[in-house]
Amino acid sequence: MSFLVPGMPGEPYFQKERVLLGNLPLLASLTALSEAGWLLVRSLSEPKISLERAIAYCMGGAVGLGFLFAILGLLLNQR
Repeated sequence: MSFLVPGMPGEPYFQKERVLLGNLPLLASLTALSEAGWLLVRSLSEPKISLERAIAYCMGGAVGLGFLFAILGLLLNQR
């Protein structure tokens, strides 16, 4: 949905609804990951890492989990 691919042959690529519905989940997930990093820093009594680094760790962890799920999916579909 984020790449604005039409669902059926012959549909146009850039429809207003598809752009909004495709980018809202992306922005919501990035916001949730940023808030998780912010809460991580605020939950520590003596933060040893900066807010930017905590947010970067959360984003990197999400990207890493995405790659692991993709690899696992590829391995399971090779039966």
